[in-house]
Amino acid sequence: MHVVRSQHLVRELHTVMSVEQTLRRLIRALDPVNLVALASRVFADADLQRDPVVETLVARCRTAPLTFINQIIEALFLASEAHYFQVNRHLFDAAVQRYGPSSIIMLTASTTPTENVNLLQDLQTTLPNNTSIQHLSDLRGQFRLRSAIGSQEPLRVFLRGILDGFVLDETSPHAEVAQLSEWCLFLQVPAPPLDDFLASSSWETVLWHQDAGAISLFLEAPQHRSPAPYNLYVKANQEKCFRRFRQYFKTLTLVEQGDTAHIEFMRHFQYLL
Repeated sequence: MHVVRSQHLVRELHTVMSVEQTLRRLIRALDPVNLVALASRVFADADLQRDPVVETLVARCRTAPLTFINQIIEALFLASEAHYFQVNRHLFDAAVQRYGPSSIIMLTASTTPTENVNLLQDLQTTLPNNTSIQHLSDLRGQFRLRSAIGSQEPLRVFLRGILDGFVLDETSPHAEVAQLSEWCLFLQVPAPPLDDFLASSSWETVLWHQDAGAISLFLEAPQHRSPAPYNLYVKANQEKCFRRFRQYFKTLTLVEQGDTAHIEFMRHFQYLL
């Protein structure tokens, strides 16, 4: 038995573990705080074989609280942005070298994660003869898009994996549900569990037990995902909404005027003598 056991030990000791195998072990073993930190860093590595690692991360988070799931999603988003920066770093460096650190503002405002905003293009229309704007715009045209490099794909795979079989009920934190909905809309990931939850009336019974901030944040989810039922609900509960708004923001008046609302706020001034 000693010989057989020794052979197995030698085999284990001399077997080189891949980075992915190490990461999968870490994902299973780490506490939540360190797991969030790990996720925000390792997925920025373009050379990482991500699929098996994401699969393990989904398995770890499948029964986790929704608050923790949202933290992992945010960590993966940060990693995707770090990956995007690494791919395009030479272009950022070229802009800073020629125009200074202020050029970063121009480039980042023209290469946002939604990829539908281009500040430099707008400035070119306003300032067609500005050579600096022209050069920065040319640099912007050389950027590799997030969709092209797949930097957000691990995040989408994680979301799809979590939503598969995901269940929401009246005990689900409403603010966290709204946050999950925002991520799904931003990344264009279908979310049938969210749609089913918002189509039900289970969330209505406990919504008004929360503070005004949580209520406002949550109502953005049905507003975007189910606008028709949302409009009916807000119309039926308009007085409750107005009362909470007045309490939270300390308004003098809040009066509906057609399709708009007239609001007067109280302001507190403190004078230092």
